Amino acid sequence: MLEPGDSVDAMPPPLVVDCAAGAGLPCTLFTVERFVSGDAAAGVVEYPAYSLDNVTSTGRRRRMYGNACNPVNIDSVEGGGRKRMSELAAGDRVLTVRSDGSTAFDDVYLFGHKRAEGMHEFLQLQTSVNASLTLSKGHFVPVARGACSAAPAVSCSVTLPASNVRPGDVIFTAADGTAAAPATVISVTTVVRPGLYNPFTLGGRIVVDGVLASAHSDWFLDPLVPAAARRFLPAVYQAVLAPVRLLYRLVPRALAQVDAAVHAGFKDGWYDVSVSQVANLAVTALASAA
Repeated sequence: MLEPGDSVDAMPPPLVVDCAAGAGLPCTLFTVERFVSGDAAAGVVEYPAYSLDNVTSTGRRRRMYGNACNPVNIDSVEGGGRKRMSELAAGDRVLTVRSDGSTAFDDVYLFGHKRAEGMHEFLQLQTSVNASLTLSKGHFVPVARGACSAAPAVSCSVTLPASNVRPGDVIFTAADGTAAAPATVISVTTVVRPGLYNPFTLGGRIVVDGVLASAHSDWFLDPLVPAAARRFLPAVYQAVLAPVRLLYRLVPRALAQVDAAVHAGFKDGWYDVSVSQVANLAVTALASAA
């Protein structure tokens, strides 16, 4: 396994990470549009960045820059199902929520983190409707506060790090075919879970265990930005990743090869990769895809 600063001239082959291989470890779930098979075990999505408390597998995502990412029941999707996180790949379409509160499916195009090893600390946001979201302290989540909480709507929410969420704040639950609904946070507790997974969606939001979250977590700008301005960072990170989304649309296979190489060779995935190393990996993958 390469560490930050090591040469990438001899990149090891991609690793196949299977959360199910870790006997006894829970695996996280979130709704996906596609159903892989009729096997119930294959119909679960592992999501260590977000977790599920009443299933047999779970994972979580470690904080970059000091923080790290949820458990709750998940509903089946009409015409779809659930899928293991280890089986989730770029091109899979997961449940999300638009700004108007309606639900839709959106492509996963990249993974910030994708590894099953290690135990990490997360925050569990328990709501009044018996839904909970377990995520890293630095992972962002849409929150309605103040005047917005009186008539909560996704369009009125601000996107805050989980560490800033307090009892009394309003977050949003969602299921396929229904509009997002407000849910009041009644407690925030610390839990420890295995694994780090962070799938990015084209629209920048994702529904995990029936609760809406941002696809973004703390990154390189968080230490430089005043706390009051961090709510704008998910939009900034979404803009920063625009070239990657373009690459996904133009040459998805090449991007998938780069993504696999990064997660095979770097402990913290894309968060360990320098700009020069990204360029080297991209050129190699594009050449092999040509």
